[in-house]
Amino acid sequence: MRKSLILTLLLLILAAGSFGYIHGSVDASKDAVVIDETVLYGDKVIAEGIKVDLSTHCDYRLFWDTLYTVGEKPEISTTFTFSQAQLQPKQIKPPVFNIYLDDMLSGGGASGYNIDMEAETIPLPVRDVATRTKPGEKHTETVYIKDYYDFYPIRVDFEWPSGFAVNQDTLNLFAGYFKIPVYPKHQVEVSVEKNAAGNVHSIEHSPLWETEVYSHATSVVTDSHCFFTFACATVDGQLLDTSHIPGGYGIYRFPRYTQSGVHILTADELQTVFPLDAERARVIALETSQDKTKLLLVTSEDGDYMLTVIDAVTMTELQKLRIMHMDKEAGPWGFWLRGFYVYEDFIVPISSDSRFALLPLDVEGKYEVRFEGSLSEIKGHEHAFSDELVMSYNGKELAVAAFHYAYNRPRNNCSFYLGVYTNEGLAYAGHYQHSLDKSLIEEYRLICQPLEGTSPRVTWGD
Repeated sequence: MRKSLILTLLLLILAAGSFGYIHGSVDASKDAVVIDETVLYGDKVIAEGIKVDLSTHCDYRLFWDTLYTVGEKPEISTTFTFSQAQLQPKQIKPPVFNIYLDDMLSGGGASGYNIDMEAETIPLPVRDVATRTKPGEKHTETVYIKDYYDFYPIRVDFEWPSGFAVNQDTLNLFAGYFKIPVYPKHQVEVSVEKNAAGNVHSIEHSPLWETEVYSHATSVVTDSHCFFTFACATVDGQLLDTSHIPGGYGIYRFPRYTQSGVHILTADELQTVFPLDAERARVIALETSQDKTKLLLVTSEDGDYMLTVIDAVTMTELQKLRIMHMDKEAGPWGFWLRGFYVYEDFIVPISSDSRFALLPLDVEGKYEVRFEGSLSEIKGHEHAFSDELVMSYNGKELAVAAFHYAYNRPRNNCSFYLGVYTNEGLAYAGHYQHSLDKSLIEEYRLICQPLEGTSPRVTWGD
């Protein structure tokens, strides 16, 4: 009876041509989700009792909450719900602050149609090349940025209620604070095209790779402040001059306010609060502890990743320790982290070559490196843990899980990988095939998949 009711409702909601598939591949198994386990490495005994909680849906009308427990005899339970109306969850976006170089100076791009050459956003090199472009023609030049600017133009974005008015004065304040001298060799190729009337209708720009400059920024927020880092470097990793920034290279801060758009940010509120030695340290990542009371700064120093723990109120250094050696090969910015996972009682930074370090808190509340490992050890499944991860640490073993996303056939959106690491390395890895992935539906919106913004939730059993 229940299946017949859902079938009737879906016929009213979904296209008739699609429903045959849904009835056969989704509705018939809604109360009987099956997860097939394949051991990829090691002994499953070490994963005994691990619980993986999954939230999946079809078109935001069919919902499954499934709890899978690993064991000699795995346990699985599923709660199914149906809604005639689509119930898309509201995504709560975390506060974000971005600071970067003008797009024309740090990357390629193009624009066209009704271009206002008097707009403030039109860079000086484009304006200049446009003066030498004839009506009905396209003109290209390679120019030096130093011929137009002494310091790089800076852009900022506030993708959250900052608590102060984000006007031109605010933008000018940041541009005036972060004065980074133009790299003398920096060149950009600029193309401007005009129509027969002499109006610019196309702009293209691309940097010369060997002279390109990259900007690198990170930002985090607490209840009272936004903390961020910002610097620029050449393609070979040379950090550009930061001596014109008040306080130099380091962590910067400005306050948050509760009444959006009321306060005007003043010059004394934009501060350098944790200076760094630009000759020795390079910022890699910045996060906060879960309770927002500490900043967790990762830098590269003398061939190592280093962690510095900082009091988010006093900005005093609480702890500094080595995490692990840096990657074997650096990218254009230098060395970077693929991920930095922060939990209540442990953290896991992951390098760009998939190596990681587990740092739990000791009895004194200090981080210590317990062991290192690699997320690419599973032969034939080296990219199993390349997507967003979830972790759980029981004091001895680290459990890692990730959805098995796939954009081509066969789709495995709801299936997942599970791994267990010890101080001796990878101890267990398994793949768990979800029965909802066996659907033959081709239309993307009707494919079963995880709820947007969710990952598997993994916990150790009692």
